[in-house]
Amino acid sequence: MLSKLPDYDDLIPAQYPRLQGDVVTLADDRVFGFQEYRFWHDVKDRKPVQTSSPRSTPTASHIETATETSSQASILLKDDDTKELVVFLIPGLPGSRFFHHPDLSSRAETPPFEDDDDRPRRRNGLESASPSRAESTLKIRSHSRSGSSINSDPTKRLVRLFVLERPGIGLSTPSRRGFLDFASDVREFCHNKAITRFSLIAYSAGGPFGLAVAHQLGRPCTESPLCVKAAIISSTAPHIAPGLYHNMPLKFKLAWFLARYAPGVLAWLVYAEARKVLRDPLKASRDARLEACLADQEYLKAHPETERMFLESMLEMYTRGQVSTECWEYELWGREWGFRLDEIGGRVAAPGGGKEMVGSKIGLRVGSKAGSKADVRSVRSKETASRDESSISSRDESVEGGVRVKVWHGEEDGGTTLAMGKYIAEQIPDAEASYVPGKGHYLYFEVWDEVLDWFARG
Repeated sequence: MLSKLPDYDDLIPAQYPRLQGDVVTLADDRVFGFQEYRFWHDVKDRKPVQTSSPRSTPTASHIETATETSSQASILLKDDDTKELVVFLIPGLPGSRFFHHPDLSSRAETPPFEDDDDRPRRRNGLESASPSRAESTLKIRSHSRSGSSINSDPTKRLVRLFVLERPGIGLSTPSRRGFLDFASDVREFCHNKAITRFSLIAYSAGGPFGLAVAHQLGRPCTESPLCVKAAIISSTAPHIAPGLYHNMPLKFKLAWFLARYAPGVLAWLVYAEARKVLRDPLKASRDARLEACLADQEYLKAHPETERMFLESMLEMYTRGQVSTECWEYELWGREWGFRLDEIGGRVAAPGGGKEMVGSKIGLRVGSKAGSKADVRSVRSKETASRDESSISSRDESVEGGVRVKVWHGEEDGGTTLAMGKYIAEQIPDAEASYVPGKGHYLYFEVWDEVLDWFARG
């Protein structure tokens, strides 16, 4: 059980908040917090974490079967694919710039960087900046160089991962902004950092914000910056999603109900939970996960560094008094999001009665039958899977080249249920989806390399 997990004597409120990180100042003088990590990713023909079988029996044009491999063979990338890979990560709640993937703690480089195209240096941990709030500069420990600055290996990609903090989280200025407002902030952030193309990972409560970014910056006609791929993992969905509460523990059902009809009551409960965290972070965190599915509890036992990362973000937010931000985001869940999922990527009905670009709404349950062989399938719309020369030429050119979206969701997820992932995937034209049996809300950590492979393959 969770009691077998280690204690973390250094993770106490007195050690937080921390000043490591970076910021950009937006046009309205608000501060946008983030943390950049750089590391090499070895692109492999790795086997996805799931075995799969359809809930129903769709035609072959509705699914794509991956080739089974007994080894993780490296993939030779084309010249155009060997450039650095810019990825934005939008965490859930509570989540801060310290949330990434535990593997990066030992192999990712953090600022200051000696030059923009340098090979990542080994990360030995961050040094906390001076506790003085009067300091205007955020200082981060410098790391010794190792290795060449030139990538001569065609199977590797240099990843620049930016973990973004939404308004009122971590270093970012508090502001009651909506999902589309955050997309505008990301656009300005990109201009500030001279980023013209990026992919994004949106996890859990970060999902709506990531979808808003994909909606605003992922259209074919979008001026720079351009979101080219969006991985939506264990995301929340609009409150109108059918079957929203299926397989959801009672306390989460109550939270969703209150978010829509009584956000003030929900805020009172969230503040009460935050007080528990500040009194005893470890106990509060583990008590909150008692209703997690078995897969999530087992994953935490096997990967205690994951629990540590959640605790870091929790303490970072709550010691800064940012509970109100969490309450505001929950309130947003119960409202209209301000954009349509079926508009993402610009693949909408062509003007003048042309072909409809909205993908088919076929759901697929992945992995209900275990077998000796991996039968890996990704859900794709009929429009994508069956395209050929004639269908491509018949399309309106304005709908080509928009953001590509893929949804990953664990079938045992009780916090953000499978119905949420299905609704998102079915609404977005040409979206792919992997519904993974026997996995819960921590699927994010298990598909990390798979997601980066997907980004890297053009």
